[in-house]
Amino acid sequence: MTPVAIPASDTQLSPYDRPLRGSTREKCVSLVIPLVQELPESTPFAGGDFHMNVLINDDHAPTRALISTWIRSVATQIKEISNGPDGIALCATFQPDIVTLDLRMRLMDGFETLQALRAAYPQQRVIIVTQADLPELRAKAAQLGAAFFVPKDDLRLLRWYLERETQLRTARTA
Repeated sequence: MTPVAIPASDTQLSPYDRPLRGSTREKCVSLVIPLVQELPESTPFAGGDFHMNVLINDDHAPTRALISTWIRSVATQIKEISNGPDGIALCATFQPDIVTLDLRMRLMDGFETLQALRAAYPQQRVIIVTQADLPELRAKAAQLGAAFFVPKDDLRLLRWYLERETQLRTARTA
């Protein structure tokens, strides 16, 4: 994998409150740096003509609708699913280019779903989209093979990533 430089404009500081013992909360700031991995040469777009199929996997319907709205200008086809097992099953027929995945879901949490997706579809690009933006969760997501990590309070990052994927794939065929 070739290292990719991330411009400072693509990073951001994200303030958050972290719960401590009891009702005490601590003010924190995290530096949001995108997880960037080069696309494998063998990963084509669905159909090979630069369509972007995205599967949104989140157990909260309004959040799925919000994510869908944010990425509609970039994605050709969008499907929504509410749990990990159904999302994994849908990957076989829908063959998404990108799967977005919440960490807190019923039946199977996001990390379990990520592991199962990577086992069944090793080339599948998975983007974690979650409210729980903690450094240890980012690290675990990267370790398990997530391509990117997006806090739900900044879905611009998700659209940025999908636009970047389109540009990279277009450049490869030029």
